[in-house]
Amino acid sequence: MHAPLTFRATAAALAPLLAALSCAPTFAPPARSISYGAPGRLRPTERFEVGGVVTGPPAPLTGDPYAGVRLTERIALELGATLSLLDDDEDTRFGLGWVGVRATLYDGRGGGDSGFVLDGEAGTGLGAGGMRHVRAGGDGEEEEEDGIAPLDRLAGGVYVGSGQGWQFARWCTVFLNERLQLTGAENVPATFWWSVGLGVEFTGGPVSFWISGGGAGYANSVDTEVGPLGMGGISLHL
Repeated sequence: MHAPLTFRATAAALAPLLAALSCAPTFAPPARSISYGAPGRLRPTERFEVGGVVTGPPAPLTGDPYAGVRLTERIALELGATLSLLDDDEDTRFGLGWVGVRATLYDGRGGGDSGFVLDGEAGTGLGAGGMRHVRAGGDGEEEEEDGIAPLDRLAGGVYVGSGQGWQFARWCTVFLNERLQLTGAENVPATFWWSVGLGVEFTGGPVSFWISGGGAGYANSVDTEVGPLGMGGISLHL
């Protein structure tokens, strides 16, 4: 029986997300943090952005720095790191670098400051992390670690996601994000992650700030967990 889950994710990331459990978790870490913020942030006249994502209550602080460069009018290359390294519990630490592509699939703003925007994303990450707990013996005996420290465990995976937003004015967008991830780590079963968040983003000049709330979870052949998540991020786009 698993204790209630408290999620930890980067932010960047990803993002992304880890569980702080009173009983032992088994998971491969997410390739990217949980959310990006509002779609369509990088306008056609802007070439790049740098930013970061953090998770907050009820999750411990984690971070996901990233950068994006526009390749075409609708496609941007993104790269960053998904980090969870600050918690006292070494079992839930991880760090992965990731690279991906973001595409604006629909932009109803027509060059103006209001309208519906839809984007999609896909990418991959590689690094270290994850946890595997195994039974020490017969029924009723305690679980124990498999002897591999999380940061000594090779980990990686892929992610896909989408974002939908309604920009009411140049300074305010309400958005919904979804992200799916499939990850693996040494001696850990393949882990499926999902996340969804509803938020609002505010923009002043080249700076955007967003906050959102939602839920996330993971599942594999050994362990399944679901919980709430708070997120926030900041971006400089020029």
